[in-house]
Amino acid sequence: MPRLRQIERERAVGMAQQGANNAVIARTFGCSRKTVTQLMQRLRQAGSTSDGPRSGRPRVTTPAEDRRIRKIHLRNRFVTATSTATTALGHRISRHTVYRRLRERGIRAHHPYRGVHRTLQHRRRLRWARRVL
Repeated sequence: MPRLRQIERERAVGMAQQGANNAVIARTFGCSRKTVTQLMQRLRQAGSTSDGPRSGRPRVTTPAEDRRIRKIHLRNRFVTATSTATTALGHRISRHTVYRRLRERGIRAHHPYRGVHRTLQHRRRLRWARRVL
């Protein structure tokens, strides 16, 4: 479910004051009835519909910047996270942040093919096969 923006919350309160029930309000904004119910409870208890403080560190990139990072890496699969972190946005971010944003979208790193990794057992079998032939 998408979060309601401040203007949508205010419109929902206005609709409730006009007499609309929670199901109609929820359908109007594309959210669940529980969201509307909790919004009305917050209005009664706190006197406002604004968001409360959240725990945790705020994200360093905006959703638009996250989309830009994704687009850069989909256009060129071999661009490095380090180069994206230093040049892609208007400000510097950590390459680990770029890794996390790409992993959230299911994009993994591409490495050049270096050939089959052979274990000691593989090499023994290969030596045996060459002697037999």
